[in-house]
Amino acid sequence: MARRQVPIAVAVLVLWVTGPADAQRSVERSARSANITISVVATTDLHGGVLPRGERGGLALLGGYVRNVRAARLRDGGGTLLVDSGDMFQGTLESNLNEGAAVVQTAADASIDRARPGDWTHAVMDVGATLCRPTRPRCEECPLVGWCRFAAQAEGGPALRPPTGADRQAREPFRASTRWLRGRIVDQLRDADGASWTYLEAPIGDHDDAAIEAALGALARDGIVELDPIATRRARLAMA
Repeated sequence: MARRQVPIAVAVLVLWVTGPADAQRSVERSARSANITISVVATTDLHGGVLPRGERGGLALLGGYVRNVRAARLRDGGGTLLVDSGDMFQGTLESNLNEGAAVVQTAADASIDRARPGDWTHAVMDVGATLCRPTRPRCEECPLVGWCRFAAQAEGGPALRPPTGADRQAREPFRASTRWLRGRIVDQLRDADGASWTYLEAPIGDHDDAAIEAALGALARDGIVELDPIATRRARLAMA
């Protein structure tokens, strides 16, 4: 297994521990106190132990412990850091079958508050805002570099560069984009009555018959619309 997978596991677990909103509340409380408690939870040699063995261990147990520690630190204005020091993936069938993906996913399910899934999204956005700079990306510091298409192509393929102002000016107008067309199609279908089929008449904006049919096909593959099996450019929103 490629060793580059280890940093992402460490980063993912650290990001799960405290969501941005909770962290902000902790900082505000800590500012009023002279003492700050930081709980460091360290794991090592997990070796793919997703499931308990003999009613012991497993990531569900670890996740519950971490949530309890995090709750205690949030109450007293402190913080929590979870760090894995290695040998996290290899060792069990459930981990080896998908090269460690089950460990990462199960750790996520066990560690994040199910009522606050947005905390993970905000944490990843913080990483992007801090490291994925438009002109000078800090790829060497990023824990996700092993999965980044930009970094991979810049290192082993045609060199990529961040977009410049000229690149952004050269982009097609939004009304000429497939994204705009898909939105207009969905708008028309949303205004239709019930389960009736709607004929999408061309043009829609600057988009001709072929573009409309291609957009409808993509929307159908995404499960957003249903296509009339006996007529072209007739569709309706997918029925629940």
